[in-house]
Amino acid sequence: MNFTAIDFETANNSRSSACALGAVKVENGVITERKEWLIRPEPFEVGYYQFRVHGLSAELLEEQPTFDQVWPEIKPYLENTTLVAHNGKFDFGVLSTVLELYGIPPIRYASLCSLELSKKIWKEEPGYGLNTLATNKLNHRFNHHNAMEDAEVSALLLLRMAEEIGTNDVYEIMASYAPSRPRFFKKRKFPKDGNPS
Repeated sequence: MNFTAIDFETANNSRSSACALGAVKVENGVITERKEWLIRPEPFEVGYYQFRVHGLSAELLEEQPTFDQVWPEIKPYLENTTLVAHNGKFDFGVLSTVLELYGIPPIRYASLCSLELSKKIWKEEPGYGLNTLATNKLNHRFNHHNAMEDAEVSALLLLRMAEEIGTNDVYEIMASYAPSRPRFFKKRKFPKDGNPS
C-alpha cells in the first residue's frame, strides 16, 4: 500500500485557482509524511462561498507563493506514484489545470478516487461525503476542508477499505474496483519499448 493522498482547495470558481494543497504519503500501509502548501491563486480572487468553506482569506493568500514557485517542492510527492483523492475528478482536474496554466510539463501518475471506490465497497452507506465516511467508518473527527486533513482522511479511508477487502496492494484494488492506468495531462505516444516519447 504505497500511494499519496491529495486534496486541493480553490479560491474561486476557476479550476486554476488552487489556494491550498495537502499531500499525505503512505508507505507500506503507514502514513509517513504530511505536507500542506498555501498558494496564491490565479486568478487572484477569493469567492464568498469558497471562503465560507475553507476560511482562507485574500489577505492570507496574497502573501503566498504561486503554484509554479512551490512546484519543485510538490512534484516529488505526486510524480510516478498512485494519487488518491476523494472526488478525484475535481482534484485531478485542478492539478491538470494549474500545470497547464503555468506551462509545467505533465507528470505521470495513476489515479484512484476514494469516493467512487467507497461506493463500490460500502454499498449501503447513508452518504459518501468525506465527513460522513470519516464518522461512520473511521470514528474520526477532523477539520473538514483543511487540505492536509482532508487528504489524510482520504488516505485513512483507502487503508480501511483495503483492510476490509483483504489486500495490502493498491494496484490490486485498482485492478479489481477502479481500473486505471498511469495518465498524462497531454496526450503522449508510447513507442514499442513502452517509454513515453
